[in-house]
Amino acid sequence: ETPHHMAAKTDASAQPVHLLTSRPRTDILVPPLNFGMVAPGVYRSGYPNTKNFPFLKQLGIKTIIYLSAEPLSGPYEEFVVAGSIRLIRYNTFGNLEPFVEMGADVLNSALREITDTANHPLLIHCDKGNHRTGCVVGCLRKLQRWSIASITNEYGLFTGTNPRVLDLLVIELFDTRAAAAAHRTMPAWLLAS
Repeated sequence: ETPHHMAAKTDASAQPVHLLTSRPRTDILVPPLNFGMVAPGVYRSGYPNTKNFPFLKQLGIKTIIYLSAEPLSGPYEEFVVAGSIRLIRYNTFGNLEPFVEMGADVLNSALREITDTANHPLLIHCDKGNHRTGCVVGCLRKLQRWSIASITNEYGLFTGTNPRVLDLLVIELFDTRAAAAAHRTMPAWLLAS
């Protein structure tokens, strides 16, 4: 027998179980790069590709916050349109010294969208899902009154050996008062903070 038809039998009457197959698997879901749950109904990741679309569809993503000046790829744009997903795009660059940083207006606007449960389930992403996304999530954590040490630790889980000091400074200096505007649909996980 060829490897594509190898089977394991438990007893003489049992049907063979195929261990290897030449057919592609359609039941496996593949999350995007750097995917993680931020809070109930809020997720983060890197830029999704076509292999990630079934996973995002299963989550029922209703809103996407896209943190980039780059246009959407054709297949991704088609996925967003076909799924009637609301796309909120912030034409922003990462925090790069000495003169480029995410503005407070972008952070405050993104946080208002993230904390409005009418937008959930929601995905926040940039290209790799670490720096720009990490900065927005870090400011959300500050709004949740996390300690700077805990925010820095979570940020580091996604940036690994490539953290940006300016991201951490933006998070540390972020003034949560402007982002704390109440919504009629504020999430319980924020109210409890």
